[in-house]
Amino acid sequence: MSQKTNPKNFLNFFSQGINNLIIVDLSFHLKLLDLELKNEIKVNALDIVELNQGEKEGAVVSAIQNFISRNKILHKNAILIPSFNNLFVRRLQLPNLPESEIIEAIRLSIKDEITFDISKTVIDYQIVKKGSAGDGSKFLDIICIVAEEEEIKKQVLFLKAAGLTCVSVGLIAFGYAKFIENLLDEDKSRPLAILHIAENTSTIAVYKENNIVFFRRLPFSIRQLKDSLAATVVTEKGKAQLSEEEARDILFSHGIPINGTFFYKDKISSVQILALLRPNLELLAQEIKRSLEYYDSEFQDEPILKIMVCGEAIGIPSLDKFLSKEISLNFSIIKSLDRIKAAAGVDLARLAESYADIGLATGYEKTINLLPREFRTEKIEKFQKVSLRWISFVAFLLFVVFYFLAKTGVGAYQKRLDNTLFQLNVLSEIKQIKTRLDAFDLLNIEVKNKEARVASILVKLSNLSPRQLFFNTLTINSEARTGSISGFVKGSDFNPDAVLAKFIDDLEKTGYFQEINILQVTKGASQGLEVANFELNLKLK
Repeated sequence: MSQKTNPKNFLNFFSQGINNLIIVDLSFHLKLLDLELKNEIKVNALDIVELNQGEKEGAVVSAIQNFISRNKILHKNAILIPSFNNLFVRRLQLPNLPESEIIEAIRLSIKDEITFDISKTVIDYQIVKKGSAGDGSKFLDIICIVAEEEEIKKQVLFLKAAGLTCVSVGLIAFGYAKFIENLLDEDKSRPLAILHIAENTSTIAVYKENNIVFFRRLPFSIRQLKDSLAATVVTEKGKAQLSEEEARDILFSHGIPINGTFFYKDKISSVQILALLRPNLELLAQEIKRSLEYYDSEFQDEPILKIMVCGEAIGIPSLDKFLSKEISLNFSIIKSLDRIKAAAGVDLARLAESYADIGLATGYEKTINLLPREFRTEKIEKFQKVSLRWISFVAFLLFVVFYFLAKTGVGAYQKRLDNTLFQLNVLSEIKQIKTRLDAFDLLNIEVKNKEARVASILVKLSNLSPRQLFFNTLTINSEARTGSISGFVKGSDFNPDAVLAKFIDDLEKTGYFQEINILQVTKGASQGLEVANFELNLKLK
């Protein structure tokens, strides 16, 4: 993580470290953990609360207060894992700038890529590595995170209203980095991928030497699997349709039926279950392959040999086996760790889904923190008041020491002072040169931002493409700033024209493309499915 100057670090010398934390995870439903970190990692309490979106603020505050009261929790420090409508995560390469200038350089680099107001954001970053280019110039390879400040602020205020002090705002992906570093016995020098699958979202991230080096959100969720099982199927006994509760029971009790056959409640066979699940599972496998291929081509690192499945998906039997077979990689699920203790009554299955939350607690001070500045200022002022007496005492001791040193060595210090003045003059000239070089580096960044970012365009296209739309060819001419796309839309339960029209509309909204023209659309059928072949040309902005 970026090593930013923080006045709190000096004050911590006089204060006791935080040994207890409450994790408030709002990434989907409300998850609450009470952790003890003094001698070992112990989860004293864990609750999951389903939220009514219409009354979210009051429900969150009430649930936190009930959790604190019911479990007799006396401490107030908390870590927030918020939900995001707008979140931007990107790996960037910047000149070797001073730390005080990195945030502004990030702002300039990504201002044309994000879809929300860059002036009203919280930005943090983690340095992946420092390197040198072929011409000898040094650079910083970083992961940057940008989120809307107001969106985070609203959720921090939930914690304040419940009587908690928010010490950090973290992300699940960076929680896994600390989980790997502090709790997992793995070779940290080789890249390890973590596939996090939850009710409403999925992400894949690659970690190496305790740092996150790649991150991508995937168009997949457990909700999609449950919805696919709710489709009407035809059996020997007639038509059958599963309820939402039955769909969840199949997923988490029977899992992916890749071995053996069975009938579920005499309604549906395992063969039919797999047929319903397969399209979404194959989509997931395809997106994982795309992500790994992009990672290999972009960063040219060691191949990824192991992928850990985490999140709520660890409760789906045989999911790892299905993905291992589809992708020919080693997928594994970690369900319990001896290093994490749990009090009586803590649901161990839910605990295994929460390793990222626990990971954040073990290293929140040394990872990404999106806590807005106004809340950090409150915390610093609190520490300043508590430690004022200690600071005054230390200042008095320093004054006495320097007084005697000055009295016994006035002559020597006078010579040193003369030498210091000379050095200051030299440093002043160096600083002027450095200021000019920094301005030149920032100018280079702005020039580079005006060039067509092919990699960014490819990532955007990958995220925009609906699963019914397939590319045959993609051509981008960076110099002429033109391009073309050909492919086809295929399916049975949708309108290909509508899919193509929405895709073109989404392309125009990205800000990368303009003057998108349809050169040709031909319709036909293949294997009972409607097919529309298309060809587009476009201009890059």
